[in-house]
Amino acid sequence: VINRHDGFYTDVGYSGVKRMVAVSRDWLMPEELKNTYSGFSIPERDMTDGSDYRVFLASFQTQWSILVKHLSSIRCWQVGFEWNLDEYLHPLGYEEDKSKVFTAEEKAAIITDLMYAASQGIHFTDKYATVVMTALAPTGDFDGVSTAAFLEMIYRNIESGEFGNGSTNPDDYFQVLAWNPIISDAPDDAWAEGIQEVYRVAQNHGDDGKAVFLSKFGYADNDDEAAATQQGEWIAKAYALVQQKLPFVETLFSYRCFRDTGAEASQRTMGLFTD
Repeated sequence: VINRHDGFYTDVGYSGVKRMVAVSRDWLMPEELKNTYSGFSIPERDMTDGSDYRVFLASFQTQWSILVKHLSSIRCWQVGFEWNLDEYLHPLGYEEDKSKVFTAEEKAAIITDLMYAASQGIHFTDKYATVVMTALAPTGDFDGVSTAAFLEMIYRNIESGEFGNGSTNPDDYFQVLAWNPIISDAPDDAWAEGIQEVYRVAQNHGDDGKAVFLSKFGYADNDDEAAATQQGEWIAKAYALVQQKLPFVETLFSYRCFRDTGAEASQRTMGLFTD
């Protein structure tokens, strides 16, 4: 697996790509917990010594250190993806009962812990690597409000001094901001303003000038070929809007490269290429 990835990154580099960003929203459970927790379920937050949560956090940090060691071609890591959604981060029992979820505050606390642990693991192996924050998903039509509110909770956690071994420096948790401004129609000035709304949170907490990755754009809501053509127009318009109105955005990521015919209907036309 490592050789395959290294070969891919080498080929892409030869093609002229200057930056490659790898993302993982997954984890492995340590031996003593793997028979209890599965999928995207994790222990409830309990910071007492020896708790399942503390055992998981320590393992999570080590996993990132090992990953970076073996994939040294990658220097930029996004440490999580849409964990603010229940389906990708939940307590034990969620799969059987969808009402068993973490509150928004609980998720924000857990995500703050996970970002710090991942950052520590990554920088233990590669002190010059760049850590991109967990991509925040919109929890409704994207207008920036729900994403901004969640990011506000993360910053307040950091500033409290009760996370990250007491660190109140956001750089110890992430060096690049990230969220997913997904919409199901053409991007417009209101869409751009929604992105600005989220960035104001970072500015208000001393991170003005910190780069932003918009991790996922190009959503289509149906499975017809017309949507693919329409999506192409949206992507072009989105890049233009970002360039004209959002200078703090370093990269807008098109999602995804290849069409996934086996995906749910809402995602089948999201690929730039049909294969």
